[in-house]
Amino acid sequence: VSVTDTEDEEHRHALFLELLECSHEEAEFQHLALLLQAWPPLKREYVITNNPWVRLTTAMLTSCTTENKEGMGNEVVKICRSLYNTKQMLPAEVNDSNCDPELLSLLLDAQLGVKCVSTPFFPHILEHLLASPEPGRWDAEELAQQLWDAGHVAEAGSLLLAVRGTHRALRTFSTALSAGQHW
Repeated sequence: VSVTDTEDEEHRHALFLELLECSHEEAEFQHLALLLQAWPPLKREYVITNNPWVRLTTAMLTSCTTENKEGMGNEVVKICRSLYNTKQMLPAEVNDSNCDPELLSLLLDAQLGVKCVSTPFFPHILEHLLASPEPGRWDAEELAQQLWDAGHVAEAGSLLLAVRGTHRALRTFSTALSAGQHW
């Protein structure tokens, strides 16, 4: 490794990919995580299309043994949590390829619906909740109450209207507000 290998973003990214390809042990992955934390965050085009954090965690999970899957999964979760509210924080870009039913179920199971209101995940969470093939797994009215308590009155009312089968044409902002107040 020379100074030119780290002098700009393109070289750092290439070096990271080279090191990632050679890494197979947990300690090596941890060192790569520390390296990514020490470097300046990558520009948006790298973060969205070729995210080094996603590549690192994917390599960690695919290279671990069956016996170590849970431990490695916990390490990945720790890495993701350590990035929260830092300059390296993962972007909240959402599209059909990375907003799957398993992720939405996990968010609902962890009761993170209220915390996701300001994220692009929220509409998908509501759709998943309302279309759940497992009746009773999640309580939409309980989520509506949590939203109401957190000050998200319109979201709570809108959820209640959807749960109670109100036609979409009648689900206006003012109707959502009044539905929450009457509830």
